[in-house]
Amino acid sequence: MSNNPCPISAAASALFEARAHTGLAKYGVTLADAGHDAPALLKHLAEELADALVYVTALRAAMEGSE
Repeated sequence: MSNNPCPISAAASALFEARAHTGLAKYGVTLADAGHDAPALLKHLAEELADALVYVTALRAAMEGSE
């Protein structure tokens, strides 16, 4: 149980924790220990942001369809 008084912050913290465990299980190493250089990290970030944009676009389309 979290001591965080804000349920939204607590949920975000729990998500970070879960993602860390998922990454460790999938790759066998934490991001801190993966040894990625700055260009590799920027490439991964760009890919994740592109994925996020796809989700935002899909959500906007769904919301516009429900109006």
